[in-house]
Amino acid sequence: MSTTEIGDRFRDEVTELLRVRGFSPISEILSGHKRVDILFEETTFGKARRYAVEAKNWSAPLSKTDLEAIYGGYASLLLNNKIDELLVVSRHRLTSPAAKNFIQDTPHFSHLTFNEFQESILGFHQYLSAYVYAHQSDGLEEYYIPPVLDDGRSLEDHIESWLSSDSKHPIAIIAGYGMGKTSFARHLAFQLAQRFLAGEPGRVPILVALGTISREQSLEGLVGTVLAGSNPAVVNYNFPTFSHLNELGRFVIFLDGFDEMKHMMSQSEFYATFDELNKLARGRAKVILSGRPTAFLSDSERETVLRGAQKVGRATVSKPGAPKYTELKLSLFSPDQLRKFIRSYMERHRRVGNIEVSDSLLQKRQIEIEDKAHEELISRPIHARMLADLATDPGFSIGGLSRFGLYDHFVNHLIAQEIRKPGRGRLYRATDRRLFLADLAWYLWTSESSKLGCRLDDLPDDLFLAYKPDGEDLMSVKRDLLSGSFLDEKAGGVFFFSHRSFQEFLVAEHIWNRMVDEPNLTATVADHMVQMISPEVFDFLRDRDDRDFFKSLLSLISEKKLLVPLEMFVRVRQRP
Repeated sequence: MSTTEIGDRFRDEVTELLRVRGFSPISEILSGHKRVDILFEETTFGKARRYAVEAKNWSAPLSKTDLEAIYGGYASLLLNNKIDELLVVSRHRLTSPAAKNFIQDTPHFSHLTFNEFQESILGFHQYLSAYVYAHQSDGLEEYYIPPVLDDGRSLEDHIESWLSSDSKHPIAIIAGYGMGKTSFARHLAFQLAQRFLAGEPGRVPILVALGTISREQSLEGLVGTVLAGSNPAVVNYNFPTFSHLNELGRFVIFLDGFDEMKHMMSQSEFYATFDELNKLARGRAKVILSGRPTAFLSDSERETVLRGAQKVGRATVSKPGAPKYTELKLSLFSPDQLRKFIRSYMERHRRVGNIEVSDSLLQKRQIEIEDKAHEELISRPIHARMLADLATDPGFSIGGLSRFGLYDHFVNHLIAQEIRKPGRGRLYRATDRRLFLADLAWYLWTSESSKLGCRLDDLPDDLFLAYKPDGEDLMSVKRDLLSGSFLDEKAGGVFFFSHRSFQEFLVAEHIWNRMVDEPNLTATVADHMVQMISPEVFDFLRDRDDRDFFKSLLSLISEKKLLVPLEMFVRVRQRP
């Protein structure tokens, strides 16, 4: 835009804020000899006062000389009682003492920054100050690693560019578990809050944890819970004012964890809730949605939610007014990012943790964790953090940790994270979720149609029926269990376990569970199960160090006269 267009937009933003406050401003009006940016009246105790507003969208703070020139242009209107007050609204605070004194000493002349002007309508200062304090206390910034998009670009740079653009498309950050989606939302909200509190022009960040949404909660109820129900609350909050300011482009709204919102929702409930959320993406609003791809049970559901596309017979039609999200995908940690994260996180833990970590232990742990053997496994932020947590305990031996022990810890930790999310522990305990994960891994491992992955809507109902409580909707059960799984999306809407070794670990667990629970397997079932034991799966079984299991396995092989690959016996002999 040209300089004139930028100035006109700023004037229009100030005009709209006055309308939000209940005034009836007039823009670009000729009063006497002077063309006034904005003119409005305020009636107090039955007496009307006329205000002229000069909107200055300058890149630098106004100086005393600037203010003198502005006042000089309006002096005759003040002297002749054409206006009673002159208000200057600019992007920046006054920084020079001379400019501040000039405003202080000149009657009927005042100055506000745009942020201060907005604060008088809907006050976010205390709300954002509390967020900044809590975020700094949490310590995320000390070990935060900026995410990178799958094409190598910086996610933060991309979002910053989008925020300053006129794009009307909201953004959806789609990434598997533990990829740093929530950390990014918290980090960027922190950065934007700091800028606002420092008086810099920009949008107010509002972070909404979607896991707290109840079924078909209204948008007004949700926003009221976040802004009016916070401590401290937003000053002068009311939903119509918030909605108007949002359409004017005053906020950037982070809707984090839509997969958590979906759990235990039927399809119609989820669509109704999302219709409410989509009301935020209107006008010049900026909305960032984040969540796991497993939240979508089918390609058609994904298209309906993110693009408003619906199937009507054989045709695809767009839902009127539905926003079209731009999807972004994240990449895993690079080796350099991994090393930086491990060092920063352990340094932070050493300063604030309950366990004392010496310099020598810190250096030793960094070398152990950064070993090439762990690199692929902990390329996700969540995995790296879990291993770093273990490493801060001087009594813990990473070198002596078996693969089974490492994966066992990871799976338990990830399931515990799911259960801690609002509402997730209502139906399924940790043992239930772990059993389901093992069953899911086995299905994908043994199904010919799923050798290269699966589409979520192709998974059979039988896989979920064993976990369906009486009276619960099957679709809701699928959403809950799949949203908490370790599946990741690849090209074409095909889903895999995030790391093949996770699947191998869970396949071994399924086999172990099956043999413990069903000692009298038929020859056909037993043969199929034995044939599915790959060398990697066998190693996980071996690392359980369960001699009774192997006695049962050998008895089963002998009794059923099963054919067993020679390599299995070799691996038994290699058992440490």
